[in-house]
Amino acid sequence: MSDDNPKEPIDEEVVKNSMEQIIASDIFTSSSGRFVAPKGARVIERNVTDYELA
Repeated sequence: MSDDNPKEPIDEEVVKNSMEQIIASDIFTSSSGRFVAPKGARVIERNVTDYELA
């Protein structure tokens, strides 16, 4: 899952609790079975600068 506009600052406990609630809802499966525990989370920052070439 991804979020284009995460709430800053990131509260790791809120992220972990949210992930655990999603896993407990049992809405995702994979080829190796159901999800049982959060694996990790990360924030990726990307800067884009547009240049007009005339």
